[in-house]
Amino acid sequence: MLTEIFAATESELKGMDLGLSPLGRFPTLESWGVQPLMIAQLQAILEESDLKDTDCVLERTAEPLRVAGDEGPWVYPVPTSMRDALAGADVDGIRPVADQWFATEEWRLEDWPREAFDEWLDELLELAEEAIEADRQLYLWVCQ
Repeated sequence: MLTEIFAATESELKGMDLGLSPLGRFPTLESWGVQPLMIAQLQAILEESDLKDTDCVLERTAEPLRVAGDEGPWVYPVPTSMRDALAGADVDGIRPVADQWFATEEWRLEDWPREAFDEWLDELLELAEEAIEADRQLYLWVCQ
C-alpha cells in the first residue's frame, strides 16, 4: 500500500487531483504502509490512552475526507492536535512515544527496520513544524 503524509491547506486539498501522489506538489513524507489505524494509535499514545482498549483506538480512526472511488485513493486527516504535538516535540522527548508506537503489531507487520522508522519519525516531526509555519494541516494519502 502506497501512503504519504503531506501538508496542505483546506483549499489546496479541495483542488487536489487524488489520482496523483502529493509528492512534488505539496510538502510530503513518503510513508510506505502507514495506515489510518496507525495514525489513530499514535494519537492514542500522545493522549496517554490505553492502546489495548480497541474501542479507544478505533474511535480515533478517521473517516476519509476525500475519496477518488471505491478503489481509492483516499485522503485522511491527521488530527491537528497530533500535528501540534509532533511539531513541539524534541527528538529525545518523543522517543518513549516512538518506542510504544513502534512496538505495535501494525508496525511489526510492516517490517520496517528500527533505524528507518526513527529517520522517518524525525522527518515527520520536521513536516509537522513546516505545516504549522505555513498554516497547513497534515493529511494521509492512501493508494492501493
